[in-house]
Amino acid sequence: MRDIAQSKYVPLHNIFELNINIDGVPLFKSTNIQFWPILCSFGKYNPFVVAIFCRSNKTLPVSGFLEDFIQEVQNLRDYGIVHEGTEYQVHLSSLICDAPARYFLKCITSHNGYYCCERCVIRGTWNGRVVLTSQIEFPARSKTEFDSCTYEVHQVGISPLIDLDIDCINQFTLDYMHLVCLGVMKRILHFLIREPNTCRLSVREKAEILRKLQGLQGLLPSVFARRLGH
Repeated sequence: MRDIAQSKYVPLHNIFELNINIDGVPLFKSTNIQFWPILCSFGKYNPFVVAIFCRSNKTLPVSGFLEDFIQEVQNLRDYGIVHEGTEYQVHLSSLICDAPARYFLKCITSHNGYYCCERCVIRGTWNGRVVLTSQIEFPARSKTEFDSCTYEVHQVGISPLIDLDIDCINQFTLDYMHLVCLGVMKRILHFLIREPNTCRLSVREKAEILRKLQGLQGLLPSVFARRLGH
């Protein structure tokens, strides 16, 4: 990570604000062994690899997974980076992970648990699955109480990230894909297709949407990972 100072990028106030991404990459459908890379990005540069681990879902505790990473981040925090006589500080800005990676790193209950909400103290209800819907306001979770493991039901262990003084509440971003695309939008589409006639699309309307989607085949930009017909 010290090589980043060799680029032409000059950080504001001589501080490198690093964004960390951790996620699992399945290797084969026949096994639960996965690659778990740790990626880092800063400024306008593309992410680069910090480490790659190979792990099973039932092996390698989070302490072993993060041990070397935590030591390196702590070393960079303590001594910074010196390049051409200029000293740069290194800060962790955010950790960008999907829901399974977040509960693995933070040692909290899984995203389908009753006390899974990462932002406030709320108990979900069962409606075919655990859902967090309520008109009542609940207290927000705090870093102080998380670090002291006050949330006994929410936390299933002590996250080693606490040793880095990371705010496990606010420095973990909530991912747009699962919350919006596979969450809210999926639910809206369910109502439009399968729910009562008050909101369900007619056969003619669905046929018109299908016609327009088929007309987009081969016309979508390359940034769309999953295109029509795939």
